[in-house]
Amino acid sequence: MAITVTLQGQIVITDGTSGAVALQKQVSAVMIVGSAYSQAQSLIVGTLSTVIALPVIPIQFVYIKNLHGIQSVAVTWTTPANGSNPVITLEPGAMLIFSETNPGAGITAMSLQASGSSTPVEMIVGG
Repeated sequence: MAITVTLQGQIVITDGTSGAVALQKQVSAVMIVGSAYSQAQSLIVGTLSTVIALPVIPIQFVYIKNLHGIQSVAVTWTTPANGSNPVITLEPGAMLIFSETNPGAGITAMSLQASGSSTPVEMIVGG
């Protein structure tokens, strides 16, 4: 099965006082052509590292959002070039979007670890 993951939209920055648009940036269609994806609308992550089963290696698209109101989620991933690295800690409501367009490059392993038990995240990975 072939898949195409496309991210498109715009970033708009508005002056809170005047309401004037200070910046409007169109995000060009970032496109990843791959073979598989997986998604979770409410994956529960705990205080122990949760290894994410990747649908294909490497994955070239990642979207993760922390759905918890208080707890944070640490994201760690492995790339062929840099090994395993902590990437970011997603605070409540924060999200991460990653796209790699270089064929053969991407993420070969990924794990999530929350600051507290029963922390929900939503996630889409593909490649």
